[in-house]
Amino acid sequence: MMIIFASMLYERRIIFTSKKLKRLSACVQSANDVIYPMIWQHIFIPVLPMALIDYLLAPMPFLIGVPDEVMKVSD
Repeated sequence: MMIIFASMLYERRIIFTSKKLKRLSACVQSANDVIYPMIWQHIFIPVLPMALIDYLLAPMPFLIGVPDEVMKVSD
């Protein structure tokens, strides 16, 4: 968890992946809450839909939850 916290403070690109959408969304939301009282000012997508798969190539910092099915397509 400390690595995620440090990565968020350094404004890095962070990807979570899971087979279960409920767990994926909860983990991404929790990571966003870890930096409270600060606010994540960059791209924040709790569950990435297939139509937005190109966002994984964005050069700016992001916090994105990627379902397992979408991750397999992006490989």
